[in-house]
Amino acid sequence: MTDTISSARPTAQPQEREARTSARAARAEEAFAAWSLASPGRATIVKFLADAPHNHPFLLDMARLVSQLRPLSPRQEAAVRRCMVVRQEAAAGVPVPTGEGLEVAGEIILVKRTNAESQPVGRYKMLVRGEGAWRVWGTLPAALARLIHTSAARELQGRRVTFTADVRASPKDASLGLATRPRNAALTD
Repeated sequence: MTDTISSARPTAQPQEREARTSARAARAEEAFAAWSLASPGRATIVKFLADAPHNHPFLLDMARLVSQLRPLSPRQEAAVRRCMVVRQEAAAGVPVPTGEGLEVAGEIILVKRTNAESQPVGRYKMLVRGEGAWRVWGTLPAALARLIHTSAARELQGRRVTFTADVRASPKDASLGLATRPRNAALTD
């Protein structure tokens, strides 16, 4: 004689499942509302992610999280804020000055090491924001590259710089300049 032990749990009634699901959704909505109201800038982030069309995978993911009423982490918030600033500057439409031997002055926003398979040693690139909300992307001048050997590249970010370069406008964004042959660089702060 074998005893059969039923391990099947009784299934919840459809009304109970629906009540639990709606309670979970209400808690998520309350948590998202509390998160979005905790800081005045968060409402701007939510509006930016909900309204604007996004073609960047990161912004699409953040918009999906917001549409699912899921709060963003502090680092995600900071990244979205940076994207908002870049989009506002691009919308301002201030064209970058172009020409050969152009004197560029501005703040270093980013210093990034690039490695090419054909180069045994990586090169550094920098993004500089000028006075008129335009930006210039190009190779870090040799005078500044020597500083990196004595300190971290991140220490150059936020510093003011002047240098001479040949600058041409990017074909995709008139407010972004592509710099070549950077020279005569100096930190001004």
